[in-house]
Amino acid sequence: MSVTIQDILTLPALTGARLLTNTSGANRVVTSISVLEYASTTPVQAEITDAIHFEGNELIITSFANVANDVEAQCSNIKRFAQVGEVGLVLYYVGILMPKVDERLVQLADELGFVIILMPENDASLAYANVISDVMQAIFLDQMNNPVFAVEMLDEIAKMPAYQHNLATVLKMIAERLHASCALLDGNRQLIQSATWPRNRHVDWQKLPSSGVYRQAVRANQPLGEFELVILAENQDLDVYARSQAAAALQISLNLWGHDSSELNQRELLAAIVADEPIRVRRLAEYYHIDISTMHHMWVIPQFFTDDYAKTRRELDQLSQHFAEIALMERYEGMLVIIPKGDLENRIWNQWAKALVDYLNDQDLSASLIRCQNVFTTTQVKNAILLIQRSAVDARMIFARKAYLSLADLRLAQEARELIDAGADSTKAYLDEHLEPFGGSEQSELVATISVYLLDANASVSKCAKLMYVHRNTITYRLQQIASITGFTIGDMPDTMTLYRLAAVIRLVHTASA
Repeated sequence: MSVTIQDILTLPALTGARLLTNTSGANRVVTSISVLEYASTTPVQAEITDAIHFEGNELIITSFANVANDVEAQCSNIKRFAQVGEVGLVLYYVGILMPKVDERLVQLADELGFVIILMPENDASLAYANVISDVMQAIFLDQMNNPVFAVEMLDEIAKMPAYQHNLATVLKMIAERLHASCALLDGNRQLIQSATWPRNRHVDWQKLPSSGVYRQAVRANQPLGEFELVILAENQDLDVYARSQAAAALQISLNLWGHDSSELNQRELLAAIVADEPIRVRRLAEYYHIDISTMHHMWVIPQFFTDDYAKTRRELDQLSQHFAEIALMERYEGMLVIIPKGDLENRIWNQWAKALVDYLNDQDLSASLIRCQNVFTTTQVKNAILLIQRSAVDARMIFARKAYLSLADLRLAQEARELIDAGADSTKAYLDEHLEPFGGSEQSELVATISVYLLDANASVSKCAKLMYVHRNTITYRLQQIASITGFTIGDMPDTMTLYRLAAVIRLVHTASA
């Protein structure tokens, strides 16, 4: 027995609510509920959403407050939620914040097997907390009264997108169910996959505490053999039924989907690299015969979401093999990381970049491409990933015409964001000070030339002239004027960094206000 959409519609807090989508979704199981107002209209919103670990089968509460009049953005959100396995949404405040539910939302949801529940319209007295409380209580009581969950759990995973049919998803759902951290070890007691509870917790599976640790054998069909499930459930007693059901879920999933050790351990290896755990990296690399010393550079594609991850990954791997031997290709925190072996000529990097960008565009994947050079240590990789998580969205706004971004581009975006985040008064003071030599206007042709020349044209006079639809002599004359005003030739470093920062701040300010 599990809590379904039909069960939820009978709860007191949903009195008067209506199921807008077809009734085929009424039997979908709900395992959790959360509030999410996502619009992809600001870098902060994108950063928050990318940091969320969607586990599937969640019910989302939203009012589409930030995109109340943007049907395209609403459809984009529904498509993304469905891609990551969410079951549906509860829509609040229609007639107050959102004028009406466009029929396109319902049609799209029906196509995706996604559920839309409409709360009573024009009712400002409704509160998210009431639905959250009733739904979570129903889920809690169901779990208490129905300790057998293995088959139902796997049945729900089978309804998720194909790329979530793996041990990682199973372990995350077990951790969510048991409120405990879990890890699967192979016959050599090597870590295959893990999931923590709470999700942001870090567990060193080699140094577990003396209490609260449970071990359960997981016997899969040959040739997979025997595994071990380790459960860390501190401050609670975990009964034998819950442990046996967790082991059963893993056993069934191993038999259904197999155990691709290379893929799973690539994921674990990448996680260890990003977590800056050099000892664990070395142990995993040695055990699975991966030469870390050849991994100096990487491509990162943030916000990497696709309807068929396995197919897209396979096609990207085939494409990339034309340019380099691939040491590691795996997804991490919503981003795809591609690490080639050894060093490549710049010519190859550029050809590879063009092929990757063309593929992403052909597949209608609105994702950036970031080249990370000279990341030789786990600390450097970790810092690069953190920088990408913080600044990729801003960098794409600043360098909108660039085929791919560099870590230097992201560092500039980070500096610009820090200046803006200091506050409106501080930002105005900064712009007033730096624009004063150019007449105090962001709209002046000299300031516009600085932005296009540095951010879009890669300091090329000809390219800048083409982008601004003027003769190249005009650009040359303006650059001379800029040099006369600033006292240095644009392009001289580090002096020109002040102009890079100014142009970046103006781009972000204009984008945010657009």
